[in-house]
Amino acid sequence: MATEALTIDALNTQRIFPKSDGERLAAGRGQYVARTALVVDESCMGEGKLGDLGVRNLRFWGRVMSAQKVGFEFPYHEFEIDTDVTVLVLGSSKSFLPVRVSILGVIFVVFSLLELFCIFPP
Repeated sequence: MATEALTIDALNTQRIFPKSDGERLAAGRGQYVARTALVVDESCMGEGKLGDLGVRNLRFWGRVMSAQKVGFEFPYHEFEIDTDVTVLVLGSSKSFLPVRVSILGVIFVVFSLLELFCIFPP
């Protein structure tokens, strides 16, 4: 299981996708092993402006969540590979990430969902 807290500052300053400078490939924090359960916390997201890196980071998360693909950036092209990550997004309002189900309610619902997805046994 992994957690990721999304803030404007983190999105704008910390690259989460893998990238190559032409000679070496640098791993990104968004690369997880198969069957990882990822909890994304949007509750600490505040107001602000996303820069180029922030937009690319959100696009990366959106692609992981909607298509189960991890994108790799190289100087002259990009490509994607399949992944197998279960994602649970926590927040106090509608998510800006592509979620299939949205439940607004008390926190015990979250733990019930975690049990449902077998992240935490009952």
